[in-house]
Amino acid sequence: MLLKKETHNIQSKLAEYCKTGLEVSIEGAKQDRLHHYRRLTYNIVKGALATAYPIAQKSLSEKEWLTMVDDYYAHHKMQTPLVWKMPFEFYEYCVAQKHGEKFNKPYLDELLYFEWIEIELHTMEDMAIPIYKEEGDILHDKLIVTPEHELLAFEYPVHKFKGDELIDKKGSYFVLIFRKHDTGAVRFINLSAFFALTLQTIVDEQTTLESAIKNSSVAFGVDYNQSIQHGLAFANDLVAQGFVLGFDIL
Repeated sequence: MLLKKETHNIQSKLAEYCKTGLEVSIEGAKQDRLHHYRRLTYNIVKGALATAYPIAQKSLSEKEWLTMVDDYYAHHKMQTPLVWKMPFEFYEYCVAQKHGEKFNKPYLDELLYFEWIEIELHTMEDMAIPIYKEEGDILHDKLIVTPEHELLAFEYPVHKFKGDELIDKKGSYFVLIFRKHDTGAVRFINLSAFFALTLQTIVDEQTTLESAIKNSSVAFGVDYNQSIQHGLAFANDLVAQGFVLGFDIL
């Protein structure tokens, strides 16, 4: 049932006051108590963002961090009712407002996204996993991998360095981040461009390690026979770390 117009107006005024702190007159409300509502809601948002982005917060001055939080809280119309998803809207808002550029932190957008992905992978529902066998030929059998993962490409190594250590390290970096199937812990693995492409081929084309390495060897203009030993070591490490779960039974 839709709210009565009067009730809707009261709720809208209270919500706007909680966001902006600008004085408002609400019929029937105790004006000297309104600030408590603003304090409570602001602290919930501020606390959730600090929990979601501890590294980003430490990379900024207190003034810069609070500027981002206050700007977001006052001006962004939140779309999700779920507190754990709210930090993603904060990330999107900060990107749109170009806070990284304003604060001379060119790595900020990527750092926020990296921290958000860790939350998303940790919290998301389990995805379906095909039936697989635990023993197989790692080179010639199709690999079954953890579905809760992301392959990320960055200009700054936000997974390896912090704060202004990143400023002079602009380049091309690749990261695999995934949720371990047995423990639920989120892990990340630094990847070379060669193995980022290899892994992307395995995931997208559901192909074998052998086929994926051949594809990467052609793309990078390197000898397949020289790449295969490194590829086997790479794949065995993915097994040991729990990203590769097993082998296709077909």
